[in-house]
Amino acid sequence: MQLIHSDGSTEEAKLPENENEVLTFLQSKVKGLIQYIYFTDGRQMIVNEEGLVLGLDPNLKATEIVKQDAPDFYWPGVMIAGDVLILNLEDVEALK
Repeated sequence: MQLIHSDGSTEEAKLPENENEVLTFLQSKVKGLIQYIYFTDGRQMIVNEEGLVLGLDPNLKATEIVKQDAPDFYWPGVMIAGDVLILNLEDVEALK
C-alpha cells in the first residue's frame, strides 16, 4: 500500500501481520478515525474521517486521485485533508 502525505510525498507501507493491530495501524497512518473511499477498479483509499474538521492540511494529490478514480465520491469542491493510504487489490483482499 502507498501512504500519500499531505505535502505530496509518498512512501510504501505494509499491513501488520497481527490482525489485532490493523485498525490501530491504519488510524496511526491517517492520524485519526478512518473512512474508506472505494475506487472503480477495486482499490480503496483510507482517509481521516475528520480531516477537514480537524484542520489537517489539504492533500491535493489524494484529491486528484479521488477525482479520477472514485467519481461517485467526488464532486466539485471536495478536498481530501491529511495523509491517506491507497490500498491495492492485494491489501483490500487481506483486510477481508
